[in-house]
Amino acid sequence: LGYFANETKGRAVSSVFFGGGTPSLMEPETAADLIAAVKGHWTTPSDLEVTLEANPSTAEASRFGAFLDAGVNRLSLGVQSFNDQGLKFLGRGHSAADAEKAINLAAQTFPRMSFDLIYGLPGQTPAQWRGELNAALDLAGDHLSVYQLTIEPGTAFFRDRIPAAAEDAAALRAAVQQLNEQDQLYVRLFFVDGLNASEVARTLGKGTSAVRMRKMRILERLRKTLQPLREAT
Repeated sequence: LGYFANETKGRAVSSVFFGGGTPSLMEPETAADLIAAVKGHWTTPSDLEVTLEANPSTAEASRFGAFLDAGVNRLSLGVQSFNDQGLKFLGRGHSAADAEKAINLAAQTFPRMSFDLIYGLPGQTPAQWRGELNAALDLAGDHLSVYQLTIEPGTAFFRDRIPAAAEDAAALRAAVQQLNEQDQLYVRLFFVDGLNASEVARTLGKGTSAVRMRKMRILERLRKTLQPLREAT
């Protein structure tokens, strides 16, 4: 950190993200020391966002309070599925019940919380995906990430000849429909434009004119960003 602080003199840090692998396995005291080091090396706002990725396992959930005390104020949970069979296929060590408990505990512990889901699993039906989305929308706070399973060469799924989901899979269409019914236009645009992953900032307090105006501004910015990409293809 000292080296990069020297290379970025005069710069400010607006957010810290502990991700990649399983950073929640580190001791909360280590997170506290790192956060303090960032604040010591760079200018930071009083509301510095500090995010930690974590798994929904019971062992990790028991440490949420300690990470909050260390300075983490946003948790990103790797839920990936609310279906036990899907979780087994993905090699996850938690159950759907563990995931729901962890989400509720995170919502009670941290000012901000998010989690992710993966769709396009082998054998996943539109009805199953709608069920998972319903569960997600009931539990999600102000942020939800949705990713399509991709099969990359060199991975265990590729070696096992797991079929990749088509871009126009029924699960994708179900996601668009479900999220559109919830008035999540920000999500809908990402899906309609064919991106495989969407980082979703769900707006709370739907239905007011202020929220609708905010959504229109978001849509306009996204259209301007995506238009050159569409023209290039």
